[in-house]
Amino acid sequence: MEAGVLQARKTTDVVSALTFVMAGAAAGRLLASLRETCLPLMTTEFKEDVCLSILIYLVGYAALGGFSPLMPTKRKAWIMSVLCSLGMSLGSLPYVYRLVYIHGFDTGKMVYADDRLSVFVMSFFMTFLVLDIVVGLRIYPSEISFLTGWFHHSLYMCACLWAMIHQISISAVATMIMEVPTLVMALGRLDKSMRNDFLFGSTFFATRIVYLGIYIYKLMCDVSPRVVVWPVCLPAMALHLFWFQGFIQQQMRLRTRSSEAGGSLWTLTYIFFVNIPFKWESLMWFWLHLEKTGGIS
Repeated sequence: MEAGVLQARKTTDVVSALTFVMAGAAAGRLLASLRETCLPLMTTEFKEDVCLSILIYLVGYAALGGFSPLMPTKRKAWIMSVLCSLGMSLGSLPYVYRLVYIHGFDTGKMVYADDRLSVFVMSFFMTFLVLDIVVGLRIYPSEISFLTGWFHHSLYMCACLWAMIHQISISAVATMIMEVPTLVMALGRLDKSMRNDFLFGSTFFATRIVYLGIYIYKLMCDVSPRVVVWPVCLPAMALHLFWFQGFIQQQMRLRTRSSEAGGSLWTLTYIFFVNIPFKWESLMWFWLHLEKTGGIS
């Protein structure tokens, strides 16, 4: 019986591997075909970037055990997220450094342009957006939800295409530091010992709310920019606020459930301050907790 189950799993994963390769080829063909329709940006370099990105995802997926019959489906769903978020975070660092430390967050001095690296980083991200949906429908369909899958990926694909059409890839890559919390979360999903809710919440708040908020404000302050970018960032900010509110509510439930007798000062302070912009009743929750426990342990 066990041998039969193992053989079935092996067969399934061989099919999954072939599906991955076929999906990658289909994604590359789809993106390349756009050259004849509406996008003058589909150059030879872009097609090479897409092919290289597919190869990176394929090799990385295999190296991290994505084709192993022993790996649970839920973990397989996060392998490409690890690869993508790691690549995007590293790719954004030169631009974040230039924007924040060299130009003093003056977006007008650098974001309304593109270069070879920024175009590759964008191609790498767009390839992930396509592959994650196409491959996910075959290998981990239960993990592809409407909001975090179809809606999120479609939204970001449109934003990336828009940026590349207008040759302002740097404006998008400068925000890809927001993939750091995704990397933290994805690593925690692959290995429970690496899960760190505080690190995820902190990096999410710092990059996807504070950094993006400042970035949008600076874009709005630019005088007569070549392309008006800030309205494109607003849907992402709204989505991040919605997700962060859900995360905080989850953490409050977990802390309350697991700590009837009290909690650390650091935990309670963290929950209170990051939640206060969204839920003013967190102040009441904070004081009721103190009254119930008679102090903070």
